[in-house]
Amino acid sequence: CLLEEVYLYETNIGDKGATILAESLHINQRLLMMNVAECNITKTGWNEFLPILCDTTSISATHGSNHTLQCLGEYRVPANVQNILVLNKEQDKS
Repeated sequence: CLLEEVYLYETNIGDKGATILAESLHINQRLLMMNVAECNITKTGWNEFLPILCDTTSISATHGSNHTLQCLGEYRVPANVQNILVLNKEQDKS
């Protein structure tokens, strides 16, 4: 799939939808932006993205994390998730 952007703004997917989307990002190395702002996602749902974006369970897992996704929307994305997304925007990922 060549999809690079998905807009789900105000779709009310909630934590369950966030979990499904986060799991799908594990194998996606193409998507740059997925706007899920204003989707009734709580801290629980946002935290589902963390191990996908930066899995620290091992060096291999960290290397295999999704380093492509750069944005999940600009509104109400928690700082801990946003910080990882900012790292993905950097040119040098070595």
